[in-house]
Amino acid sequence: MLEKIKTAWRLVVICWRVLMLDKELLMFPILSVESLALSMGVVVWPVYLAGHLDGLVAWFSDDPEGANTIMMIFVSYLIYVFTTFVFVFFNTALIACARIRFAGGDPTVADGLRAAVSRLPLVFV
Repeated sequence: MLEKIKTAWRLVVICWRVLMLDKELLMFPILSVESLALSMGVVVWPVYLAGHLDGLVAWFSDDPEGANTIMMIFVSYLIYVFTTFVFVFFNTALIACARIRFAGGDPTVADGLRAAVSRLPLVFV
């Protein structure tokens, strides 16, 4: 058990060094959160403007029987797939940059995004 903790700590130290060499890699978690917020805003804003936000909130929270409807399950599934995709996409970009750094290169955010886009079908799966 102690050996696992030591190994985990060494990995933390190595990852911290990589982040200190390439502080711009911290942009990937920030971009991930911003993308989720923006996309949720794109979905919620028209509902708000149409005056249906209260109904949507009630549908998700106050209607325990409505939570089992096919539409509720479908919407929940779409939200799950989308949020997972965004997180995996930006983690893929971060890992690509880390690999470039470990190979002796100097990665940029654009390098990571290019790598993630080039693997888009795999990221989605």
